[in-house]
Amino acid sequence: MIDVSTLVLLCKNALAALKWTKEHYESTRFSEEEKAILVAAADQGAIQIVLSDSLLSVFGGGILFTAPADPTYRARHLDAFAQLCDRGLITHHEGEMFCLNGKGFELARKVKAIEQDSGSQS
Repeated sequence: MIDVSTLVLLCKNALAALKWTKEHYESTRFSEEEKAILVAAADQGAIQIVLSDSLLSVFGGGILFTAPADPTYRARHLDAFAQLCDRGLITHHEGEMFCLNGKGFELARKVKAIEQDSGSQS
């Protein structure tokens, strides 16, 4: 079970290891859930882990990534958040508050622009 303290350690360890380079980010495929979190946080950068219906959920950019009718939706987004932490894109701020770091903002804004362009071409 993922808890906030585990996510904090994951973020700190990934940043300390500095294992991701620009080439890694450019060649990596991000899940739809990872992209959704990045797009949601692209403007302000703030991401929070909140308790929703007694379960941890990701909240960012005014979006609560949970769906009572589909519990896997919440779980997939929590896993995606952990993956973004492991990729070194998110920094722990305090408590349940996290934020995109410089690399995270750069990537989030690129993903958001791509998503907006592909949406306008549909």
